[in-house]
Amino acid sequence: MGLDLAGHRSVQVSAQLLSAYDLVLVMEPGQKEALQIEFSSVRERIYLLSEVVEEQIYAISDSFRSERDLAEAATMLRSLILKGYRNICSLATSLHDMRIQNIEG
Repeated sequence: MGLDLAGHRSVQVSAQLLSAYDLVLVMEPGQKEALQIEFSSVRERIYLLSEVVEEQIYAISDSFRSERDLAEAATMLRSLILKGYRNICSLATSLHDMRIQNIEG
């Protein structure tokens, strides 16, 4: 898809990492639940991608057994992000504004 991920490295999820973001999108309901339990201070910022884009709850598997699995997941993610770009941006903006109000208020 034209992305150069050669320099990408995964990092351990932490409260400090999550606190830096207004919106956290995950692929699977179990990921959302686990993050909301472990990092309750940011629970209102954690959403499923499917939930934001299509108002449906379903998993997008991130278990890749082959290049084909990876390619299918990448295509699905790209499609969902393009389809839901406005919803994603709107939600992120709303959550950002709420964070600012909480800090100032």
